[in-house]
Formats: sequence, C-alpha cells, structure tokens
Amino acid sequence: MAWYFSLIKEVGKPAAGLLIDKFGGADAPRLKEMLLGKDGEVKRHIQKLDDKIDELVALAKESKLETLFGNYNSAGRKLDRLYKDYEDHKDKEPDNVSRRNARNNVLGRKGAFYYAGEMIQSLCYEKFPQKKTFFQEYADVLMEKRLDVYGYREQMSAVMEHLKLNLIKAAALRRACLDESNKGGEEDVELSEERVKEIDKYYSDLIRPAQELIDLFERLSRGENYVHLRHPLSGNYLTAYEKGKPLSEDPPFGSYSWSLMEKLERHGMPQVFANRLGRGQAEGYEERVNVRGNSGVSRTEVKLDFQSQEWRVFKVVREGKPVRFMFVHRESGGALDGVPDGRVYVNRPPEDKGNEHMWWEPILTKNGAGEFEPGVCLLKHAVSGRPLDSDGRKVYAVNAGTAHDNNNTKWRLVQKAINVLEPDEYLAPGEELTSRLGRFGLVYKADGNLVLYAKHDDKILWQSGTAGKGAWRCVMQKKDGNFVVYAREGEPVWATNRFGDEYAGSRLVLSDDGLFEVTDKAGRPVWEKWRVTRKSKNTLAPDEFIPPGLELMSQNDAYALRYRTNGNLELFDTKSQKVLWDTGTGLRGAGRCVVQKQDGNFVVYDAAKKAAWATNVYGQQYADSRVLLSDEGALQVVDRRARVIWQKTRDGKETRIKGL
Repeated sequence: MAWYFSLIKEVGKPAAGLLIDKFGGADAPRLKEMLLGKDGEVKRHIQKLDDKIDELVALAKESKLETLFGNYNSAGRKLDRLYKDYEDHKDKEPDNVSRRNARNNVLGRKGAFYYAGEMIQSLCYEKFPQKKTFFQEYADVLMEKRLDVYGYREQMSAVMEHLKLNLIKAAALRRACLDESNKGGEEDVELSEERVKEIDKYYSDLIRPAQELIDLFERLSRGENYVHLRHPLSGNYLTAYEKGKPLSEDPPFGSYSWSLMEKLERHGMPQVFANRLGRGQAEGYEERVNVRGNSGVSRTEVKLDFQSQEWRVFKVVREGKPVRFMFVHRESGGALDGVPDGRVYVNRPPEDKGNEHMWWEPILTKNGAGEFEPGVCLLKHAVSGRPLDSDGRKVYAVNAGTAHDNNNTKWRLVQKAINVLEPDEYLAPGEELTSRLGRFGLVYKADGNLVLYAKHDDKILWQSGTAGKGAWRCVMQKKDGNFVVYAREGEPVWATNRFGDEYAGSRLVLSDDGLFEVTDKAGRPVWEKWRVTRKSKNTLAPDEFIPPGLELMSQNDAYALRYRTNGNLELFDTKSQKVLWDTGTGLRGAGRCVVQKQDGNFVVYDAAKKAAWATNVYGQQYADSRVLLSDEGALQVVDRRARVIWQKTRDGKETRIKGL
C-alpha cells in the first residue's frame, strides 16, 4: 500500500484526517491513530494487513470464496489502475492531455468512487444463487476451519479494514483531483457517510456473536466469579472429582482387553465427567464394562460438593500464538488438562501458566438451526486440536473432525450469579452474596454470624445473631426450601423455618433494593427479611433509605425521585424525561437519602457522610415520619398521624403546613 504515503503527502495530513473521519466510519479513530502515526508503525501495520489479505486470497483459491472475492479484487485492481495512472502523469504540465485524462478518469462516472462502491457491493450484498454475501460465506469458511474466536474476529476485521482503507484511498485520490481542477467545494455524493454507516451496522450485526463470546471470556477472565460449563445436549455440567485419579478414565473407543477385575481396579472414579447440577447429596457414576461378551457395572457413590462444578477462567497470551484460556477447578485448584490420546483430567497449573496441555481455545459455533446461541462455543485443545467432548457422562477430547454438527462438543458458559444461592448451594465462612449492582452484601462471617449490610457505608442492616456459636455452612436446602445456618454439620442455629414439600427447589436471592428473600420454583417469594424501599414503591418508612442509583416511584409511574450516583436527588417526569427539580448536591458524591426515625428529618448525606441537603422539619414530635411521592409529583413528609408536615411540588414550590 505504497499509495498511502504518496496520497497523504498530496492531500496533506489535516485533510487526510478529515477523510478518515468521513470514510472510516466506526473504525475512524483507530485508523487515524494507525495511519497518521510514525512511518515505521504505519508500514508495519500495512504489512500485517497485507499478510492477512494474502491468507484470504490463498483460502479463496481452495474454497467457495474465489468468485466472490474475485469481484472485490477486480474492483480493487481497477481502483489501483486509476491511482497509478494519476501518479504517472500528475507531474506533467497542467494542460497535458494525459494528465487531464487521468484526473477526469478519477472523477468520471466510472471513477474512484464507482470502484469503491463496487468493492462494497462485492462484500456486503447478497449474490445469487448463493443468496449470501461474501462476508457471510467467509464467516462460514472460517468456522469450518475451527478458527479460534479471536482469530475469527481478526480475519473478519482485516477484510473490513482493507475495505475502509480503499474507501479512504478513493476519497483521497478524488480529493487531490478535485483540488487540482479547482473543484474543492464539490460534494462527494457517490460515496456518502450514510452508506459507510450502513456498512458498519451490517458488519457489526455479522460479527456480534463472536464479539459477544469474546466479551464473555474477557469478562470472566477479569472477574473473581466462577462459572459452570453446561453440556447443552445432556443438560449436565462439567464436574471434577477432587479425589479421582489422574488418567483414570479410558477414552470411549478401542477394545477393552483387560479382564473385568483389572478394568475396575484401573478405573475407580474418573476425575472429570459430566453430571447434573447438584450439591450436598450422593451422586452415582455408572460405567458399563463389556469384556469378551461379559458385562458388568462399576458404580461408585461419591459426595459431591457444589464447588466441584465451579471453574475460574484465566486468559493466557503468548506472542505469536492464539489467545487461549485455562479453566481452574474451584475445589481442587487444578486446571482442566488433556493429553493427545483424548483423556481429560485436572492437574495443578504451573505458576507461569505455561503448560500448553492446559490451554483451550474458544471456537464459535451454531446450533442445528444454523443460529448462534449466547455463551455456547466449542473448546479446542491447544495441543491436540480436538474439541472437548462428552456423551453426557464421560468427558474426553478425541473427535478430530469438524465438530459444528456434533452437539456433544458444545458447551455453554453459565456465569454463576453473584446474588443467588441455588438449591443445595451454600455459603462457607468468609463467602458472601453481592447484589448485582454491588449495593448490598450478605456475608457469612468466620464467627458464624450471617450479616446483611450496605456496601457504600458498611452499615449492618440485619444479622442472624449467631456469632460465636460455630461456623460451618449457610445452606439453601433443596429438599424442603429451608435456608439454614449450621454451626456444625447437623447442628442448625438459625433458619427461615419456611419449609415443606411445596417449597422444594427454592432459592435465595439478594436484590438491588436490599431485599433478601427466598423464592419458590415459580419465582414467588415465600420468605423475606429486609427491603430498603417498602413494597409500596412510592414510600420510605422510618430509617429506610434510597441507595445511590435507585429511586422512589409514584404509584402511577408518572414521577420518580432518583438518587444519582453523583449524589444529586432529582424529581423526574418519566413521560417527558425531564428533571423537574433537584437538590443541587451532585458535586459532593453519593452517601444515602434517609428519613430519620428519631426526628422525621429527610436528609441527603454526601460521600463524606455529612448532610448535604435536608427538609429541616424535624423534632421529637415528628419521629416515625415517612416520605411519600404522590401521583401528582409532590414529595411529602407525612407524620405518624398522617399529616403532611413538608412537601415540595413538581414545580419546585416548597411548603410547610402551618401550625406544625
């Protein structure tokens, strides 16, 4: 792409920057940073891009892409000829016929923008009889090659980047010719910014499944949360048995040549297998053995902890290699490992994460209907190139063929909810639930106390009162729906005591309004302990408060009293989306908005826990007052006799009732 340096010099860097903004679309900031940088950096990037396009050309020759990409290349070559013709004659006399013709060819009906448009057509518009665009066909070919999801995005992005650079090339060439012919004010109508936006939207929609999967892996590898790997076909989850023997399970192929007794002794309990999601109960792993016509059953009972199905995701980046990931087992601390003969087990990861047998590449895949499913991918072993596979019980990596039509090789990453205890899950001492937006925590302390607290000021909202009695587990019991704090195994010290067959399968949920509740299988609440705002959504009771980012809402949903995370309290018209009035406390940071039980004062506290705004109607006679947002948009403080002692209407008018 030597054209770049010549054209940038021709039109000047400021004009080049404007052209990149106009024809680079969503990629403009990145392209500007890359193309207007140091010459050496530009050359390296363009060389890397040329290499990617060369890979595409080679791939096109061996696949169904040849015709589709040929159309794109043909238009690109014609654009190159216009540029070369211009370069060859631009230094001649201004009235030279060859120079004038070269310029007119660039600006003509089949000029630079015409061929740039042809390149767009070739990539982004459906062709018959395939009824697919080049990009769609290219995506299918890359998936058939089982390219890792980062490589998939990089290859797809290289084509889009190549297209954008050619659009910029056409625009810069045309700009130079317009300036030379004193037509600098002429509009570039053949290639509009709107068309570039359409390309960006089309490409964004096409690349979205890969980007969402990348975002998921990146998010998981940055966080402290654990994930489950669910086998969609069987519904079972990747499980590792802490006491299983490494290399203890044979792959599901080949003949069984040992005697029955020898095989049973060899196998024992496999270390990695697929199992239904469960905790706190005996699980049986059954393996059928067929030796010379004789069959037998090896059944091993084990006690599975829920942590046996939880995995941490770690990103591994090595120069010149695809991005890989390690899955580290929560209970044992070992990483998911594989060997070339297909066996899968867990092994202690080295400190530098340098064992390639522990590396797995996420591969984009589709379901039987040809659709992408969120969070579903293949996991390809970095050494053998084989995908992680399961028959619903055994787990192995032996299938070396194309796996997109094999549902046994697909896995869904299910991020473990940070605010939920599922049936038979538990909190161990020191563990906690956190509401989704991080406002509240439910922590099981090492002293045995279960505590609900507000994270912004560490204020304790509720506690079980079990400190000093021993600490073992807080269990959301599946069989009867009871949530129980145990000091020791078999020794309960606190419970919700709402239990029975009708509550079996209930779960515990901590919500962002401070609600700590048990819900049944249908999602109906069967027990609750605390809520920051009452079930009446328009009212704050004494000592209740609005956490940053939450709101009171009038019963008719017409008005909201929102406490912004910057510390500002605003009355908001939900229909017009306008702020009607505010407290002007947005520069002091957020604490909380509370109606004080002891004196009835409604106060906005800042991040330093100092009063930033208040109604200033307070006293012992107003104790136990509450705050209410009416359907007319009036914020009111109402005393225990139901008298309005202070109000501020939607027009900002503040009043206190006389005589109070």
